[in-house]
Amino acid sequence: MRLINLFVTPILLHGLESVILSKEDVRLLSAYHRTLLKHIQSLPDRTASVGVYLMVDALPLEAELDLRVLRFFGAVSRLEADNPLRQIMTRQMAIKQASSNSWFSKATEAAKKYGLNLHHHLSIPYSKESWKAITKSAIRSHWRAELLTELLAKSSIAALATFHMYHEGPNPLWLTCGSSVQRVKAATSRVKLMTGTFPLQERKARYSPTDTDPTCQLCHLEPEDASHFLTRCPALDKVREKALEIRDSIEVMDEGEWLCLVLGGVTRVHPTFIRSLEQEPPNINTRKSKTFKSRLGISVDSIGSDKIISKSAFSGVNKSATSEIDTKFNGKGAHSDRDTELNKTVYNLNICATNFCSALDRERAKLLLEEVPRKPGGDI
Repeated sequence: MRLINLFVTPILLHGLESVILSKEDVRLLSAYHRTLLKHIQSLPDRTASVGVYLMVDALPLEAELDLRVLRFFGAVSRLEADNPLRQIMTRQMAIKQASSNSWFSKATEAAKKYGLNLHHHLSIPYSKESWKAITKSAIRSHWRAELLTELLAKSSIAALATFHMYHEGPNPLWLTCGSSVQRVKAATSRVKLMTGTFPLQERKARYSPTDTDPTCQLCHLEPEDASHFLTRCPALDKVREKALEIRDSIEVMDEGEWLCLVLGGVTRVHPTFIRSLEQEPPNINTRKSKTFKSRLGISVDSIGSDKIISKSAFSGVNKSATSEIDTKFNGKGAHSDRDTELNKTVYNLNICATNFCSALDRERAKLLLEEVPRKPGGDI
């Protein structure tokens, strides 16, 4: 993402802050940007956009376009009063109607979307640093709320909310990969499970119910969904047991907690998140929050306060990690020694979860290729 932000986005949007783009132009640019984010994460084209953005802590390209437009407006507003460009802007802002197809009307419309008043800014300009901070905060808050609203409405990737509802930044899956090629390759299986694009039978049958049997092709016992694949399929028990031994040597977890980690990126569910399932989450207009709890299989009563890791625990990593990962994790959020101690556990469990998904994927592919007849129960 750093390379994309440094080299791709500036070239893609160079000079467009002063141009009136049509909706089709914005759609094409956004589609290219979204496809690029999918490719760097090894995600298929059918991946839900909200999952693509949240996994790497990116915003839609429309947000970057709006940011550049508003910052260009701020630069002009800070010019001297007798500057011709400043005088043109002042006159156009005064006479142009909101319905006109001028650049100034488009800039005003974009500002209103984020709760900003350009007329006030033009009369009393903020400093460069203040305006940059205000616009960045307003745009990020708006789009983050939009993405989280969309996330809660999608059952296939609902588990991602256990991390992204209460923590900004890339998902721990990518933060624990660092620059290791081996870890990045291993992460491709898990990122597809997290974004609901892993080719499980239940997912295939959802889109082709007449041609595809949702039953697991390895054990023939029940539909092959993420929960079955990760925790119950007897044909994968040997691979699963090895991974779970490593997991339990780090921290003992029940099945629900393990699924939250593998599919969401966190080891526990934040208590505020549990409470938000009973009411509308703050600043998020979701219509499906009531059914969200059942999708995750979480019981409020079954999660005690002693089993909760606060969101600040996800903002650090053990000191033995690479400096690159340490820089990404450290900083905001650590409020106690207990939180700091938990950072190593969060880091190691995410590595364990990534290797676990990769091993299961390889074993599943191997068994499917062998095409050996199997009896119910997983026996060969």
